[in-house]
Amino acid sequence: MRRDVSNELRERAIFWIGHSSAAGGADFLIELYPRLEDDELKERTIFGIAQTGGDRSEQWLLERAKDSSEATDVRKNALFWAGQSGGIEGSDLEDLYATLDDVEMKEQVIFVASQRNEPEVVDFLMDLVRDEQDKELRERALFWLGQSKDPRVAEFLLTLIRGGGTIRR
Repeated sequence: MRRDVSNELRERAIFWIGHSSAAGGADFLIELYPRLEDDELKERTIFGIAQTGGDRSEQWLLERAKDSSEATDVRKNALFWAGQSGGIEGSDLEDLYATLDDVEMKEQVIFVASQRNEPEVVDFLMDLVRDEQDKELRERALFWLGQSKDPRVAEFLLTLIRGGGTIRR
């Protein structure tokens, strides 16, 4: 990789590769990524890969989100774009959440889940409200659950108000 090119120029090139319809753009960015040392360039590359779409890109983004050797902000960014691309399933979010110790990453999983409308994701958020031991994470799940248009949420909230369900204090 050339060292005589500014990060600003690299960022622009990465942006345009991600937005081009040329075949192989995602492959090029995925191969470039491990050679990047700057987190800002990594985040731009993640965005570029997300823009290319496709199963390989979506899977790669989820792998970056799971990679604990990456900086937390980079992982959060990868998770966000994996969620936006639609390539992440509710079960992926649940599985990832269960493996995390990092509260920031758990918050990001909750946020990404809140952007989805699938019933299994709503179930996941309801489970967090009922069972999560961390009060702040539970409250975040409750906040985002309250934004849901899923008709089951109203009944769930009424059950909580009436004292039904198990909520840890």
